Amino acid sequence: MLVIDTSFSAKGFNERNGEPVQQVILHYTAAPFASSLRALTQDGVSAHYLLPDLDEPSYRAAGYDELRVFRLVEEGKRAWHAGVSHWAGRDNLNSRSIGVEIVNLARDDGGVFTFPAYGAEQVDVLIALVRDVLGRYPQIGPTDILGHSDVAYWRKSDPGPRLPWRCLYEAG
Repeated sequence: MLVIDTSFSAKGFNERNGEPVQQVILHYTAAPFASSLRALTQDGVSAHYLLPDLDEPSYRAAGYDELRVFRLVEEGKRAWHAGVSHWAGRDNLNSRSIGVEIVNLARDDGGVFTFPAYGAEQVDVLIALVRDVLGRYPQIGPTDILGHSDVAYWRKSDPGPRLPWRCLYEAG
């Protein structure tokens, strides 16, 4: 079941300037829930949604015992998640996308990358969230659900190779 929590808001966002939503861009946070929430609600980087990991200790320590999605920026606004990015001949993807940050403790230790698996419940909630978003934006096609690494391949690796893309695709 999809539970959207609106109790936190990002400071870093602005207007879309008339750009229609055309993509969903998936990210990993590379940080625990508490650190991710703090970073995404201060000035600077933001995302429309933050999806925790139920098994990550700082999420449980915050008092949550069920998985929920935190909406940090309203979809009608431009979140600051993709940075310098490019897809299908277009730049400035923040203006035309919904950004989803997924708590995952991926890391780069001097060029050696570690990509933890995403939890089954986390993937189920991600599928429910993407379906919910697509219900409002039917113009978003299957090739418009992207990883940050797709739109900024020269500088980003998220959401990483452990995101079960096939599972998302098969879920519709």
